[in-house]
Amino acid sequence: MFRQFFLLSLILAACCLSAYAQPSCSCSIQGRCSVSQSCNSGWNAVCECSASGCTSSCVKIAEENNFSSTGFDDALKSGNAKMIETYLSRSSGRQVEFIPHQLGSKLVAPKSTREGDELWKAFSFLSQKGRLKVSGQDFSHWMNVRELLTRGDEYTICSDQALSVLRHLEFLTGKRFTVVSGDATVALRGPITGNGAAGILEMLKKVASIEITEN
Repeated sequence: MFRQFFLLSLILAACCLSAYAQPSCSCSIQGRCSVSQSCNSGWNAVCECSASGCTSSCVKIAEENNFSSTGFDDALKSGNAKMIETYLSRSSGRQVEFIPHQLGSKLVAPKSTREGDELWKAFSFLSQKGRLKVSGQDFSHWMNVRELLTRGDEYTICSDQALSVLRHLEFLTGKRFTVVSGDATVALRGPITGNGAAGILEMLKKVASIEITEN
């Protein structure tokens, strides 16, 4: 009787572990760098490798693109760096760390942060007012990655699902994409490599069997 109970407990434990497997990813550039990432439930793992190096992060794709210039202005007016961090972390789905040059100073964002690509412009503005980290990386890193994607340089990205790759490209390019057919939550089996954002999008369509349009 005890043996049967023990075996049943092992089976149930194995099922639970399988059901709550951690989102993970890994990618590398041979002879240069490699990276891997595991995230807690509710987060998506993103790994990427390029001429700027290899980095990884955990993002909440369900909370992507909820940024508004009004909410950002309110956070700035508080003069509280923690409130700014909290707002941007929640609205971007990324861990944001901000240490202003002048503690307690109230910042006023320029009108340009209200004219398209708002989230990126907000990050760019803050990077001039203090030390800004997004997903554990100095914002200058993401600026370099955006530049190489714009140039069409080779770029490798891996994630636990297609949708998180798409949302990460939105963050890096400032563009908005919609999946018009197929399942964007499909699991990806390995890294995707392409030249620039356009090359990654084309590969993502093929690998995940989805159709994507730019808004």
